[in-house]
Amino acid sequence: APSDAAALRAGLWHTPAAVPDEAVTASNVDFGATIVRLAGAWQPASPVRLALSAERFFSPLRRITDSVSVDPPVVPSGNGSYKLELWRLGFSTQVFIPKQTGASL
Repeated sequence: APSDAAALRAGLWHTPAAVPDEAVTASNVDFGATIVRLAGAWQPASPVRLALSAERFFSPLRRITDSVSVDPPVVPSGNGSYKLELWRLGFSTQVFIPKQTGASL
């Protein structure tokens, strides 16, 4: 029989950029971000659960003007403007297998 087991969760996170401006290179771009997430799960029947999530990433504009590279340069300077905004959608299906007790090989 279908279960009424359902869950809805929301979240808000902020992560600062870890790489200082002078260390940003084209191969080492680092974004600080604010992330908003909404996720839900529903168990229509045992042992199956369905889940769906949506996340929105917001990264403020980051202008790098003082990036330095090693001497001699291995990678280009990271000077420039960087911004990241994206959506991430997720869907999952889970099947729970009951643990067998008393069975031996």
